[in-house]
Parts: sequence; C-alpha cells; structure tokens
Amino acid sequence: MSDAFEADLVRETIARMLDDEPEDPVRAFDEMGLLELISAEGEDSADDARRGAMSVHSQLGRTLAAVPYLQCAAARVFLLALNLPVRSGWCSLLLNSESFSWSLNEDNAVLAFADYTDEVLVLREGALFAVPQAALTTQSLGVVDPTFPLSSVEVGTDGDNLGNPDPKQITDALRCAESFARAALCAEMLGSAERCLDLSLEHLRVREQFGRAIGTMQAVQHKAADMAIRMEGMRSFVAALGTSADHRTAAMAKAYVSDGALLIAETCMQLHGGMGFTWECAVHEHLRHARRCGQLLGSPRTLRREHIGGL
Repeated sequence: MSDAFEADLVRETIARMLDDEPEDPVRAFDEMGLLELISAEGEDSADDARRGAMSVHSQLGRTLAAVPYLQCAAARVFLLALNLPVRSGWCSLLLNSESFSWSLNEDNAVLAFADYTDEVLVLREGALFAVPQAALTTQSLGVVDPTFPLSSVEVGTDGDNLGNPDPKQITDALRCAESFARAALCAEMLGSAERCLDLSLEHLRVREQFGRAIGTMQAVQHKAADMAIRMEGMRSFVAALGTSADHRTAAMAKAYVSDGALLIAETCMQLHGGMGFTWECAVHEHLRHARRCGQLLGSPRTLRREHIGGL
C-alpha cells in the first residue's frame, strides 16, 4: 500500500467522521485510535508517523475541528526521541506563553485544551515527570482562535517520575518534537487555505454586482489567480515535508506556509466584502486560524532570522 494511498485513506476517514458532526470530536478521535499513528520507534516509523499526523492535520485545517491532537502527538514524539514508552491517553506538552514554543518549564506555562488533557510533561531538578490533570490548576485565557483554547496553568507536585534524561537529550528531543509539529502545522494551514479558497471561488460564482457575477471581473480574477499560485508553492513545501522534515526544512516551510495561509485568508475576506468580517462567514474563522498557526512554534519573522543566523 503506497504512502499516498494511506494518507488519502486517513484524510477520507477523518472527513467522514467530522462530516457526521460528532458531539465530542475528541472522544471520536480517541475511539478511532489516531494517536496510535505515533507509537513506534525507528527512523522509518518516525517518517510514517509524521506523514500520518500531516494527513490528520490537513483535514483538521479544512474543518477547523477543535481537537488537541498537535500537542499530544508532539508529546509522543518527544518521549520516543528519549527512548521512553509513550503514555496512554492525551498526554501533552506545555507551551511557553512568551514564545509559544514547546516547554517543560512550569514558569510562564500555558496549556492548550486543558479540559481534555490527561497528563502534562514537566522537568524538575533534572527529572522528567508526567503530572495528572488532577494536579493542575488552570484558568482559561482569551484567544484569537477559538478552535485552540488556551489556559494558564499551575502544576502540582504529584506525578510519575519518568527518569533523569541528559540535558542534551532533552534539548534534542524537544527539537525533534518541534520539527514534527511544524510539519503538521504546515499541513493544517494548507488544508485551511484550500478550504478558504474553495469558499471564495464559490462566492465569486454566485455573488453579483452591477448585474453580473463578481468572478467575471478582471481585478477579482487576478486576486484569485495570485492565491492559486501561492497555494501551489505551499503544496510544494508540504509535499517536501512528507519525505524530509529536518529542523531547518521544517522551519523554512512553516515560515513560507504561514505567510501564504495568512495572505490567502485575508484576500478571501476582502473578496467576501463586509460579510467576511462576520462570525457567520467561515472565512472569518479561517483568518483567525491562520493568525494563530502562524505564531505558534515560531513566527515567520523569527524563523527566518534564526535561519539567517545559522548560515
């Protein structure tokens, strides 16, 4: 069975599940065993896990489903990079509230999908702990993107001691999880941008101005063409991540895809006119999603500055 066939199968399965509008999509994801895509060791397994997660996130981006898959999949990659067994359930990594990058530090920590998290990973005095939800004190925060709820978190002293990894191992494992998650975010932003463009093209066909469809106007057609060209560049980056996702490639891909997703969402909102600024219009939600994904795990400006500094 080819990788492309498997990726299409994952996307179609998730699409059918989300089309049914489950009352609790998180539970539905759990029952489908999608986290088990990331459960094996070895280089080939890691590549398969990344491609599987990218297929999942592509569909999440199209539907804007609120599911805590990203930080839980990243936590599994982190544990596997340390040669530690993965935790059952929704085990999560924390985010640094200033840089919105993965963190094991309890200071300045925020947690996504706190209500669904079973455990979080923290580092104390050189030891790695898995702290249960019962030991967490959380407070909801205001967010730009409602499909990615965030909470400030205070971590209690309870938890399972997972060992004392070497500091360099911790750094390398977090870097691995970060590269993995950036590739997944690229697929998610591409899925969102594709859906956003589909909605706008349909709008251009049916919306009339001055007695004719606005899609027949040359200025509007130029904007649609520019978005389609930008989309092809995004698809090329995401396709490249399906075969290689080293840290530098993932960073540069995320910088390009983040800019493209935001540009497409903003242009689509302009094409919808005043309606695009309302909550009734899905393009409004896709714009918020693009802004959030663009800042998570490194803004385009930050990633390019780091890339230039590393040359």
